[in-house]
Amino acid sequence: MQARSERAALRTILFADLAQYSRLTAADELGTLDLVSLCFQLFQTHCEEFGAEFIKTTGDGVLILFDGVSSAIDYAIFMQGTLADLLDKRPFYSRFRIGLHIGEVHRRDGDVFGHAINVAARVQTMAEPGGVCVTQDVYWAARNTARWRFRFAGRPALKNMPEPLALYYVVASNVADVPDNGHQRLISVIDGLGLYREDGEAIALRSPKAQALIGYLALSSNYQEVHDRLATLIWPERSQVAARRAMANCLQIAEKSIAGDSAAGILRRGNIIGLSPSRISVDVVRMLKDLGEGKIDDLLLKRSDWSEAILFGLEGTSDLFSAWLSVTRHNWRDHALEALEAMLERFEMSEPAMRRAANALLVLEPSHERAARCLIRHHAELHNVAAAMRVYETLRAFLRERYQLAPSVETTALAEALKAPEPLLSQNKKARRPGGPAPTLAVGKFEARPKRISPLVWGFRSELVANLSKFREFTVIELKDGAIEGPDTDYLLTAQCVDSQDDMQLVVSVSDPGTNHVIWSEAFRFSLGNWLSLQKQVVGKIASTLEVYLSHDRLSRQVRGLPQDLGVYDAWLRGEDLLTRWTPDADDEAERLFEGAIVADQNFAPAYASLASIHNARQFIRPGIAADPSITKRAAELAQRAVALDPLDARNHLVVAWSTAMTRHFEQSEVHYELAAELNPNSPKTLVSAALGMAFMGRVGPATQFLERAMDLTSMFLDYQWSHISVIRYFAGDFEGAIAAADRSRNAIVDTAGWKTAALCRLGRTDEARAALMQLQESVAAAWAGPAPPTLKDILDWFLGAFPIKRDEDRRDLVQLIEV
Repeated sequence: MQARSERAALRTILFADLAQYSRLTAADELGTLDLVSLCFQLFQTHCEEFGAEFIKTTGDGVLILFDGVSSAIDYAIFMQGTLADLLDKRPFYSRFRIGLHIGEVHRRDGDVFGHAINVAARVQTMAEPGGVCVTQDVYWAARNTARWRFRFAGRPALKNMPEPLALYYVVASNVADVPDNGHQRLISVIDGLGLYREDGEAIALRSPKAQALIGYLALSSNYQEVHDRLATLIWPERSQVAARRAMANCLQIAEKSIAGDSAAGILRRGNIIGLSPSRISVDVVRMLKDLGEGKIDDLLLKRSDWSEAILFGLEGTSDLFSAWLSVTRHNWRDHALEALEAMLERFEMSEPAMRRAANALLVLEPSHERAARCLIRHHAELHNVAAAMRVYETLRAFLRERYQLAPSVETTALAEALKAPEPLLSQNKKARRPGGPAPTLAVGKFEARPKRISPLVWGFRSELVANLSKFREFTVIELKDGAIEGPDTDYLLTAQCVDSQDDMQLVVSVSDPGTNHVIWSEAFRFSLGNWLSLQKQVVGKIASTLEVYLSHDRLSRQVRGLPQDLGVYDAWLRGEDLLTRWTPDADDEAERLFEGAIVADQNFAPAYASLASIHNARQFIRPGIAADPSITKRAAELAQRAVALDPLDARNHLVVAWSTAMTRHFEQSEVHYELAAELNPNSPKTLVSAALGMAFMGRVGPATQFLERAMDLTSMFLDYQWSHISVIRYFAGDFEGAIAAADRSRNAIVDTAGWKTAALCRLGRTDEARAALMQLQESVAAAWAGPAPPTLKDILDWFLGAFPIKRDEDRRDLVQLIEV
């Protein structure tokens, strides 16, 4: 019998789902099922008064349709309040998440379907428990209703959706963000830490360590942190026992100051230290929430350095705290930038909010041409051509003075249009960001002719990959031998460099890997002398080709500068090229080059990081060589110096993370792995390295999350990365996956067969484990640097001692497996 279909109709779609349903059923299955059934009855009971059509339940959720947007939002807000009264009384309570979208709904045999239904289901997953999340279409339909406020929630890439969506949280206008309980504490982190009572009276807190503690909590997720992590951040040089003792004293000082005679003190729950979210208000948190709701703090219109002033004066708390602070300042600036850019498409061109958003962006980044164009259009809409021309002239003067550049063709054409009789009034368009998820850029071969310039070309490629990875708008992957192995690549980047008698020419191309069609190609003069400007130029050209906007200010901030002595940089490039050979002789020569670079320029961070990485890899390049604690200690010192010089380079954090783990400062190591992943969240290379480190720390949850993120970004990894993935999967208990990854690695790293052996033992496949163990013996024996040829016991002892494994039980498991 043929299914009956009805014509599609435009409806507002509500999806609701109970958060943490699995946890609740695990705690009390029958009780949870009864609770969910009662909630479903409430959803259905209240549909009629809001003109809603209850379609169906979906396991632990519901699907409901509305004719209008206003009734849908009213219903969602009402139901969250009604359900809260019921759910909060339960011993294991949770909340529903609600998502709303507008779109065409198709009906067939009593059910509904369509792309809009799928979108609403995905949007629901982004709502906060107890909250309501809506798409931009819903926001535009309801933005002028006084009953609600909307707070920007970002543009997440939703599962199985072709492009990210701009989402907003709904806040009822009569609901305050922070309850008035009479014990409020105001925390200011800009220009140093300040504590204030509700009436504005300052609270004295003279201890810098206590200031650092409260400042860190004020800027942390949910205003809380693990006790030992806090102690490590503030006293990384002390033993764990001494750090805990200092932490106890510091907590007493902080709690006395922040609480006074009120209950607004520091919360302690087991090993968790925190501030009560209902009793504090933090200036930058408030400022960012306001941006999400379309309100711009006057500070953003006056100061461009506000992010650098966060917790000013506390940089000397410790080297580790300083590194965290640098990354935190960087992240808050990026969050503000994203929220302001979202406002360019959120408001009509003639609205005052559009003008304030564009002005705030130009304060933050004076070369931001998208903001300048919006401001020009805004003034033209209001018939103020003189003000529009002043914006253009200011931008042109800044670009010429700072970067020796002219405004883009689009901006210049806009300025020319101002001279028309009716300038721009027929072109009232918002500044739309290009749609789609972060494009995936595969970096292929950079060919060099003649071969003698290969180290220089390879170095340029390596730095280009690192610089591109700093921008969250890209996903950058490196290809082995230029081969694309999967369908998840949008663009292919290649280059050729030819050295003629006069100069070197670098031809860079971006092509479509599916059709081999060249989208962009350009030739550049290439030398160490123009290295920095060429890196910026190529990154900017690639961004333009991929329809990603990067201002000149942002490019200059992210692309690392060169030392004054270009010979230092040349020595470092040659050393980095030698490291790719993975031989003792090449390592010795690279070490000499890096040592010389440090002597010549003591502020060149890459040389410190590279020299530390040589010491870190010593036991893998020369298995069997006697351990030297002094070398391990120096590696940590070199790596920490690299981070101090350049705390925004994820590579430096990865190096210091391994170094501190090898000296068994595991808490410090974990912080640096997390900071590296924060800095390069769209870099599979960084994420796999951070996941490996976390696996050795016994932090299986974060390790798995980092690896899953990397796998979501690409399925193509280099051989050594498959070796890392094998280790991560082993510690995560995915032994079949560990074996498969080891096989894909082609034994790129000398220890890979050992992890395959351990995984096979776990699965009881003893014969295969013996074969893998013999493979380990063969590969390690070939590189053995000990005083005598190694026995199998020598090799096993080396394998068990080569890695910074934190947990004793993990180490014992390996020993028992290998013995079996």
